[in-house]
Amino acid sequence: MRLVLNELNGSQFLLEDLIAPGDRSFGERHREGCCSDQIVKGQGAKIVDIGGNEYLDFCLANGSMIIGHPEKEFLEAVRLRVEETERTGNRAELESNFSETINEAFPSMERSLFLESRNLATEFALKSARLRTGRKSIIKVVSNLSYLTQEAAENTVLVPFNDLDRLCVSLSREAVAAIILEPVPCFPGPIVPEDSYLERVREIADGNGIVLIFDEVTTGFRLAMGGAQERFRVRPDLTILGKVAGGGLPIGICGGLDDLMDEGSSYVCRSGSVPSSVRPVAAGLETVQRLRGQGHDRLNEMGERMGKGLEAVLNEFHVRYKAEAIGSIFQVFLDPSGQKAGVQDRNMRKELYPKVREKLLENKVHFSPLQEGTNFISTAHTMNDIDDTVNAVLVSLGEVAL
Repeated sequence: MRLVLNELNGSQFLLEDLIAPGDRSFGERHREGCCSDQIVKGQGAKIVDIGGNEYLDFCLANGSMIIGHPEKEFLEAVRLRVEETERTGNRAELESNFSETINEAFPSMERSLFLESRNLATEFALKSARLRTGRKSIIKVVSNLSYLTQEAAENTVLVPFNDLDRLCVSLSREAVAAIILEPVPCFPGPIVPEDSYLERVREIADGNGIVLIFDEVTTGFRLAMGGAQERFRVRPDLTILGKVAGGGLPIGICGGLDDLMDEGSSYVCRSGSVPSSVRPVAAGLETVQRLRGQGHDRLNEMGERMGKGLEAVLNEFHVRYKAEAIGSIFQVFLDPSGQKAGVQDRNMRKELYPKVREKLLENKVHFSPLQEGTNFISTAHTMNDIDDTVNAVLVSLGEVAL
């Protein structure tokens, strides 16, 4: 399906004209893992199905559409950046400008490397840490067990988030090169770090000569311009960014201090890793500049309003229902089995949530299809959207749970 999202200069503007072959368009990506194939386009805070019905969208391509689905002006601005870069061949200037923009938001990222995917950026970060320390083992802090390849499993120790004791025990057994974690795990989640948890992890890394890596693919530019590290005032040695920094398009960015980035630079050349497309760099630069102009105050106010509204609604029904929210990230946890929704224990029964979500769709609100998923607010949403959504949850839960 070729999605016509806008008309520019009197002619139909296809996203395929903007996205290089092999890349998936904004419209295609926002359906992945979130929407049915009946959804044909997104604009601002809404998505539209094949029948022309509009839904308030809180999936936002797994949170990467932080300023909402692309509007005409945004697409035109990105197109101009791409055309200028391709015409002059001066890709270095575009990447340099974006690197400086990132560094203004993330002082810890003195230099950034742009790659095709989050996985390549993570691979670069881990290789840099191993070269710096001469060690091989990696501690991966997780909210739940993740799939690991056999090679990775042999050199990776999994430690639960918010568990400093387990972290220290693992350090006593391994020669660790790096600790890598999401400062706010979002799938499932969001899971908020306990008081001083991130500060203690930073101290532990420093005390043991370990490279600390923050995976801010979800939280980068979202919890603040400088991500979770700005919000919690903890600087990692290396930071990984993803599609939020690519305007919703596939990109992987690894950044850190100059000398640490030098550790892995020859590795990237030898491995033949392909640089990211110019298009997500252009879209990311445009996104970040617009986000800076809009600021995070209103975005976070909407998130706080959503969190408080959902808590009030859920408390009316059952104490075992719970809402989790931080910044513009939120989720509702519905547990009809009697197990209280806690920060660490997210293994809840899944019968109720899909039913409530179906009712939400009838009320023109689109939440994550998974109880273990996460919802996001964009700058394109309004306070009225938040109030309407809270009311839709109230109505939907009442229709299903009573």
